[in-house]
Parts: sequence; structure tokens; C-alpha cells
Amino acid sequence: MLDSDFWAGLAEEFRKLDPHSCLSLDWKTPIDGGSYNFQLVQQGGFCRSVEVQFKVLATRAVLKLQPNEPSPPLTVWYANLKGTGVNDTPLLWHQTPDNGPIRQWVTGHIYRVCALSADLCSDFSRQALEAEHKSEIENKPARVGGNNPAQPISPKPSQPAQPRDIFPPDTRERRLQEFIDTRGTTIAAVRRAARVAKANMQQWRRGELSDSSVMSERIEDALSGKTLID
Repeated sequence: MLDSDFWAGLAEEFRKLDPHSCLSLDWKTPIDGGSYNFQLVQQGGFCRSVEVQFKVLATRAVLKLQPNEPSPPLTVWYANLKGTGVNDTPLLWHQTPDNGPIRQWVTGHIYRVCALSADLCSDFSRQALEAEHKSEIENKPARVGGNNPAQPISPKPSQPAQPRDIFPPDTRERRLQEFIDTRGTTIAAVRRAARVAKANMQQWRRGELSDSSVMSERIEDALSGKTLID
């Protein structure tokens, strides 16, 4: 329903549709409860075109107002018009069928149905404007001092975990990762400086080579700086 421009435009179309008030609406309902019976009434043959256009506008209004309503759109719009409380000729009348109980009906008549439809659309437009304004205020960023809008504080991007951080301290892999991070070098460069094969390097990293092995000593020499790395 929140669309002030739609309702304002529809109000204008309703208002221009029937300047001579040739179209009116009758309704009635049993006094003891029941559904309403609505009927558009033409005040002259030339009103047929007005009625056709009125039904189109009323259908558009209901599809916007209550898109999931299963009742016929025109019946829903007539009920909304009746709900405004406008009744130019209220009447209570009796019906006495043959061999049946007396029934009482409440009836009403709206002379200027197009004008009332325009007023109803204008009211919907007002409600939509109020809701749109409220939503705009709620979604505005808070202002800090004068007219300067508060700048949103961007959270500091979290630093990605360094490879060395995932290994326990005082382990071969942790010392290796810290070394290449600090020196800006690579594991391959360390391996070449230590003069060990790739397979030996992997064995050392997995702890499969003892500290006393020749390959381990060469790698440790590279990490301690005894051996220069390209």
C-alpha cells in the first residue's frame, strides 16, 4: 500500500471521471447480519462509459491495497467506500415474504461515488506520505555536531592468520615459517641453501629426521644464519 504517488494519481483520475455525478452506489444488508449487496446505479444512458472506467480504477485500487484478497475487487472497493461512513439516504425497510418471517434490511446510497473514491485515495496517499516520511527519518544516518553527517565507522579488517600461527611454538615448521616470513624468502630457497632434496626437506618438516642427522643439521644451519640463502 505504501506508494503515495500511486494513490495521489488514482485520486486525480477518480475526481475527473464523473464531473456530473451521474454514477452512484446503492447497498443493503440484513439487519440481523449477513453480507452486503452492492449495486452501481447510472443516472442516464451516457453514464455507461463512466461506469466502465470506474470499475477499472476501483480494481486497480484494490489490487494495490489488498493484493492477496480473495474477494472480488469491486466488492472490496465498495466495502471500503461504505466504510467511510458516507450514507446520503439511510433507510430501514421491511420485507414480508409469503408464509415467511418478516425480514428487516438496512440500506444506503452514495450519490457521488467517484468523488468519494477520490477522497478515499487521497486519504491513502496521506497515510503513505506519513509512512514514507517516517521510514526516511528512521533510515537517515545519525548526525554528529551541526550538519555534518556522522561517518560510519568501518571495522578494521581482520588480519589473515599467518602460516606460522597455525603451528605450535618451538616446532620445526613454526621456526621455518617464521624464518621465511622474516627474511622474505621461500622454503625452496632454504632447501637449496641447505643442499637437501625436496623429499628430505619434507621429512624434516614432518619430524621424520632426527636432530643429529646430516640433513637436519644443514637445514638448522640455514635457519640459524650459518648458511647464506640466495
